[in-house]
Amino acid sequence: MRVVLDGVFNHSGRGFWPFHHLLENGPQSPYRDWFHVKGWPLNAYDPSGEPNYVAWWGLRPLPKLNVSNPQTREYLLGVAEHWIRFGIDGWRLDVPTEIADAEFWREFRRRVRRANPEAYLVGEIWHEAPEWLEGTASMP
Repeated sequence: MRVVLDGVFNHSGRGFWPFHHLLENGPQSPYRDWFHVKGWPLNAYDPSGEPNYVAWWGLRPLPKLNVSNPQTREYLLGVAEHWIRFGIDGWRLDVPTEIADAEFWREFRRRVRRANPEAYLVGEIWHEAPEWLEGTASMP
């Protein structure tokens, strides 16, 4: 049997500990730049108004991660590498095209393959995207 984890590196859930810390501590949280916050206090639960942070497809329970932030980026890449070293066989990447940062994916691939050169990487992409197969992550 092979084990491939489903990796969601574009967004999290409201229960993700850095987002929860942000809800509890507001702008004083060291995790404020891990997300795309538009205003305070965060409106994470009141359905009568729009969320005041970027959420995946506008869905309040799914705050979008800020992969441009060095701490967020390192955390995510570290998670990818950790689980490969732990023994998983690969990653199934959820909506990878929604992280329009080619260097993030190049570094993701480098770190995963450094940990296991045979690691399986597959992305959920709903259109033809041969550039994602080059191994250089030359996508937009």
